[in-house]
Amino acid sequence: MPKQKLLATLLHISDLHIGSLDPNTGDATISPAVQFGLDNFPIFDGLLGHHATALRALAEFVEDLRASDEKFQILVTGDLSRNGDAHELALARRFFESEIDILPPNGDYVGLHAAGKVITIPGNHDHWAGISVPIGATPSNFYHYFIRSLPATRSLPLGNHGHELTLIELDSDADVRPNSIQRSYARGSFCSQLQLLDAMLEPRKIREVRVMIIHHARTWTGFSLAMSHATKYALDHFLQQHEIAVILCGHTHKTAVRRHYAGARECWECGAGSTTQFDAVPRKWRVRLRKPDSVNLEPNALMLHRIFDTDGRLDWVTTTYHRSAMGFASAHPPREFTLQ
Repeated sequence: MPKQKLLATLLHISDLHIGSLDPNTGDATISPAVQFGLDNFPIFDGLLGHHATALRALAEFVEDLRASDEKFQILVTGDLSRNGDAHELALARRFFESEIDILPPNGDYVGLHAAGKVITIPGNHDHWAGISVPIGATPSNFYHYFIRSLPATRSLPLGNHGHELTLIELDSDADVRPNSIQRSYARGSFCSQLQLLDAMLEPRKIREVRVMIIHHARTWTGFSLAMSHATKYALDHFLQQHEIAVILCGHTHKTAVRRHYAGARECWECGAGSTTQFDAVPRKWRVRLRKPDSVNLEPNALMLHRIFDTDGRLDWVTTTYHRSAMGFASAHPPREFTLQ
């Protein structure tokens, strides 16, 4: 029987869409401006904001993972906030690093208590600068609260035999102008980020595994929510040239593990869905929206990625969890593939 050793655990969450707190429920508040945004741009269902129950379920999942004594890193693939408001981003940071009172001033505290263990990249909503519609916002508030400039790389050791995990973090909205069609349809554009990374990255080492952390999904088809054609072309060239093994992303609010070929290079894309946004249109929204049935929602989700050494071979195992009344529970058998 093969001998298997756990080398790394990555908790992948995305699209939390944390909004200003309703002191009566702990959910994201409703305002006429936000209602206008969702009425006129229904593809931006992230404007519904977070569900307090989902925040609590996520905190409980992290606490259970911590209690299992498994060392883990948390990766957040964008859309931390509902509309990039400074207060929302500050709340998100406090939720990650310590805790927030979701029923102020009653002292109902919920948080991940994961300071130093959370890696974040921005999503398109995080660049709206507090405006409740997708166009016109500048400059972004994101880098005031999550200071690390992008693109960036960081390396983590994998075991004691020279294996190394390199995380490549970038902003997939970097080249999206505030009043552009790309912003209106939540499309990604980031050729400038890839050009900067070209100059930063050296040839991949034999025992190095490279993972890209990004908001937009390369495999998403259609016009809205996708990457621009020029960006797709540049990204495929980058994936092949720099030998990227895995893409971790969010944005579409749908969980998926897909194999993608960039030329001859096999690359696996893991999309985490939306972890804490409302996953059903609540009554308080349904009575206000013109077309509540046009907002189609997927269940809250997260992913747990583990890297194993199996007799000298590196295997990647992804388990998808969906939220129910009992919290986050595994939804499907794990997906497993060998890292090249």
